[in-house]
Amino acid sequence: MSFCVDLEILYARSLPMAHGWLQKPPKPYVQVILPNRTISTPTALVRTDNPVWNHTLTLGLMSINHQISLSFSVKTKSLPFDRCIGTADATLRLSEAPQLIVVNLEVPGRKAVPAGQLAFRVCLKNPLLAGSASIQSANQALQSTPLTSDTISAGSSLFRHADTSTLRSALQSLSEKLSSITNVLNHLSQTALVSMKMSNNIDRFGHNIMLERLRPADNDLSERDQCLTGTRTEILSFISQWLLTPYNETILWVGGLAGSGKSALAASIASRMAGMSRLGAIHFFNPAASTQQSSLVRNLSYQLGLFDSRLGAAIADGLLSNPRVLALPLPDQFHQLVLMPLRSHDMGTEGPIVVILDALDEFGNDLSVLVTSRPEIDIKLAFTTSTVFKHGLRTDTTSNSQDITHYFRVHCRIIVANNLLLKLADDWPGEENLDALCVRSSGLFAWCAAAMKFIETGQDPRERLATVLGNDVDSVVVSPLHALYELVLQQSGLWFDGTFVKDFQWWMGIALLVWQPLPSEVLDEFKEVPDQLPCLHTLRRFACLLSIEEHEPICSLHPSLTEFLTSARYCGMVADRTS
Repeated sequence: MSFCVDLEILYARSLPMAHGWLQKPPKPYVQVILPNRTISTPTALVRTDNPVWNHTLTLGLMSINHQISLSFSVKTKSLPFDRCIGTADATLRLSEAPQLIVVNLEVPGRKAVPAGQLAFRVCLKNPLLAGSASIQSANQALQSTPLTSDTISAGSSLFRHADTSTLRSALQSLSEKLSSITNVLNHLSQTALVSMKMSNNIDRFGHNIMLERLRPADNDLSERDQCLTGTRTEILSFISQWLLTPYNETILWVGGLAGSGKSALAASIASRMAGMSRLGAIHFFNPAASTQQSSLVRNLSYQLGLFDSRLGAAIADGLLSNPRVLALPLPDQFHQLVLMPLRSHDMGTEGPIVVILDALDEFGNDLSVLVTSRPEIDIKLAFTTSTVFKHGLRTDTTSNSQDITHYFRVHCRIIVANNLLLKLADDWPGEENLDALCVRSSGLFAWCAAAMKFIETGQDPRERLATVLGNDVDSVVVSPLHALYELVLQQSGLWFDGTFVKDFQWWMGIALLVWQPLPSEVLDEFKEVPDQLPCLHTLRRFACLLSIEEHEPICSLHPSLTEFLTSARYCGMVADRTS
């Protein structure tokens, strides 16, 4: 039995005019390679984001359990020897149609240069025809082996008058007819099951197509740096246990200084939760992305829809009922595409759905939210409800020092292994130098990463190590921190306000240049004029660069901050060391 299968291009995304394609739009030809033949598209695909191109294939599927492997090959020309610009493989089963196949295209002549996507939809042209054909076949089988009242009456007559051999023959004939009917009923049952399964798959396929509208910019977890194995074990264990254990609080906020490793911590937790099938969604804010706010809801709803088919159906229904939902204000988008789907299904008995992001505060009790951020004043004020559990990521703990020492030790072993000709000692650079590196880092993994990159990339790692541990640290090591300082200062300060600029120079200068760090109530004794605003009114804006705790001394996250602020080479807002 053969079934007619539709092959359709759903969308063609970002097909560019690129060098190597003779400065003209590509017109891909598509080949579908079957086990014993190849079928090519009759015409080239015109460059468009909404292609109208269909091709019907007839695949010889002999039974509902049979499968056929398909290989999609996209080329710029129909010649056999022309280079492919994208391939994809798929296995098509009648009971699991339809399928979505996405082919990532590359620019010819350039290795791994992405150039767009083609998405194919492969499905039965009319899935219910298979069920109708089976039912018709069953009717024919019943008609060819009828078990009517006449047959039963004739059998009764045989019982009364026939001899033993005739009776045995009649019973065998009756058994064969019953067996035939049983086979027909089994076939009907199988057909009904396949039809129902295909109907469910078609619904799910439609939901996935709707979810494709939400596909955000790449947020691939595999490309994110995670905590080095053996480090951050205590905090990772605490966060994992908190996320998977019911509490009154549903949001865990992990606040920490800039460069303290929050992003790596979030990526590690996400990997753990994904391994337990509890990661509903993860969103990393990117300061360089101009659309990061608008992509938040799209990203969350897209990932939640893929996480659970029930959520996917609810989100797809929301898109169908309101096609302009993505044009609404962000709070309305969040309500319709995230909050309502989550509330529409009671999933609390299946375990919490973990969402990891920078800042969000409006979920139900079946959701555990991990929020990592710098301790900015507006975020602190937002997280004052009873549903938020606050956990500070301190850089001055013994555990953090041990983690940083382990980080240096592992990377130094890699340097030894990669420089065998230098004959470095197995324990290079020694415990004393490791301790010195740990002290230099001031608990910041950002400084550790910059220092090790500087040492690893040098001609002589011993010379680079001496530079890092010397009094005049090469700017290559601290430049990543300087870039961080500049970004935070630009975003947090009111530099258009003359009063703020004056207060910033006064209070930041005193806080960083005193011989011993002082708490805010003591710093306020050094007001430039009696009516000057309290120091915390200004310094709290920079809580991600300063350690600011009630009744505790205020100090910088790293000694290089003082160098940055007091040098005209790096910063325009210079504090005078001599005043």
